[in-house]
Amino acid sequence: MIDIIKRHLLNISIIGIITLFMIFLYGQIEYTQEPYSKWDLLYYRAIAIASPQFDPSIGGPFAYRLLGPYIVGLFPIPDPLGFYIFTVSASFALVFLIYFFLCNMGINTNASVITTILFLFNKYLFGFTVWDFFQINDLLSLIWILILFWAMMRKNWKLFSIVMFLGAVTKETVMLMIPVVFVYLFEKKKISTEARSVLIVTVLSIVVFLFPRLLIRAPGNNIIHAFITHSTKLRSVENWFRLLVNPFIPLSLLPFIFLKRTIDFFRDKKYALVFMFLVFLSTLFGSNNERLMSPAFIVFYWLIGTIVHTEKLEASKPLILVIVLGTFISSFHHVISRFHFLSKNLSIIISLGFFAVITVSSFIYRMRMEAFNKYSNILS
Repeated sequence: MIDIIKRHLLNISIIGIITLFMIFLYGQIEYTQEPYSKWDLLYYRAIAIASPQFDPSIGGPFAYRLLGPYIVGLFPIPDPLGFYIFTVSASFALVFLIYFFLCNMGINTNASVITTILFLFNKYLFGFTVWDFFQINDLLSLIWILILFWAMMRKNWKLFSIVMFLGAVTKETVMLMIPVVFVYLFEKKKISTEARSVLIVTVLSIVVFLFPRLLIRAPGNNIIHAFITHSTKLRSVENWFRLLVNPFIPLSLLPFIFLKRTIDFFRDKKYALVFMFLVFLSTLFGSNNERLMSPAFIVFYWLIGTIVHTEKLEASKPLILVIVLGTFISSFHHVISRFHFLSKNLSIIISLGFFAVITVSSFIYRMRMEAFNKYSNILS
């Protein structure tokens, strides 16, 4: 027991140091300069400045995403500093939660550390919320979704309900868990015993979600208009790439390289597939593709951790070095960075280059392992 605690403490220390390093490297948005000063942060800052009151001039959907900015507004410090402190604290919380979630899912500690570090090196799913630290609701939503998955699998409906209520006043994304939890109960044949508790939680969550939307008549476009405006993006090949590949680059094809392992992973996790599909559908209501796919992190990195663990990738030092180093170098971005030494084209070339290197290296590793296992079986 003591050895396990020491191992976790060591791993948490390593993850914490790397998290601090990456937070430094991702830098901070120049929020007073255009075009950033007119981004979503304009509305979130207005919510924080008005807190504990409410500014009725704030348009939708920002007027309903209250929790993060509202809490920041309660801090007795300038709102930019409050947003940054809150974001850094929540970033550490998310990273540590990912590590313990993976360990709890049966992934060994080494694979859990590696997978958590790979998440830290993702410039879109982790780096963006650190850089644009006013997007605290995005970060909180990721934390809520991870906890909701965990609570759902442990059938801890009290925790599930609390987090659903918090998520309902944070961002719309968390509401995707409502159909997912029923798919989970149906798949695990628990619908008859657990459905009543879950139904009460979901109904109350919907009420909490709808209440501010009925109470506050915020100016702005509605959900139907958003869908009509943004769903046409699927006509573009570039947008498909930005939705399905770019958010997870350079690891995007690992689930296909280890396809058998991926199929095994989803065999008893149909609910996870449903969640991924719902996240994809939700991207049709907005324009920032990579950021809109960020809730899928929980399933993607859970799968990556499973692949690292079951395929014993951590035992192959050359391959792990290629994956970790390639993912780290791919984290450099021409905008999301403290040091702007890359052009946009060079940033794209680096990401695509290591995307190819990691994909090919992983494919070679898999082929060699299959050949080795086949040869071993013949000899035995």
